Amino acid sequence: MKPLIDIPRPAKLRIRKREAEASKYLELVRKESESRLRHPALQVSGTVIDTGDIGPERVDDAAVTAANHVFLAHATEYAARLRQPRRLALVLAKLREAVIKQYGEFARTPVRVRESQQIEKASVEQERASVLANNSRTVITGDARF
Repeated sequence: MKPLIDIPRPAKLRIRKREAEASKYLELVRKESESRLRHPALQVSGTVIDTGDIGPERVDDAAVTAANHVFLAHATEYAARLRQPRRLALVLAKLREAVIKQYGEFARTPVRVRESQQIEKASVEQERASVLANNSRTVITGDARF
């Protein structure tokens, strides 16, 4: 997925790496699911285990995991660039919709949770920076030399 804001090349590379990890994970789960659908019973230690019902739900769960992974990769880089929670919230809303479009509607709720967590984190960091800035302002009086 193409970054939604202008970010430095190293950030783009970190995002691509995370997207590749998510894609690889999802592909592995899909292959495993297809294999189980073709071979509905497995034999483990002499016991036959029916695996026919594992497939689609497991793929959906993997897609949600991959969607969260990709969302967080982008959100982390965007938060480093956009310090104001309001600006970040606008970009994360667009990111949420792009991720849902890519991974499926069932990822909406988990991605929304991640989105609100990232906005909350940005708000806390902005408040902390504001407090530090206010505490570092000292008034020097008297014979102070500069």
